[in-house]
Amino acid sequence: MKTKYDWSDVPKEVNWIATCENGFAFGHRGKPRAGHLRTGFWYGGGDTSFVLFPRENPFKGNWRDSLEERPHEYK
Repeated sequence: MKTKYDWSDVPKEVNWIATCENGFAFGHRGKPRAGHLRTGFWYGGGDTSFVLFPRENPFKGNWRDSLEERPHEYK
């Protein structure tokens, strides 16, 4: 199964990953929502310290298509 992110080293408390318009990806415990007040970011879903910088983020598409739930094989 092809995924948008490499889940092999993602902490277990991270259930979702989403990339913001600036290329940074953030992990979330709950499902985040695409920003409505400001475009280009995701909000909600609980805080985690998991961050991918743009240069290490494998997702390069449109930020609105970046949301991915942790695949079953990585649970």
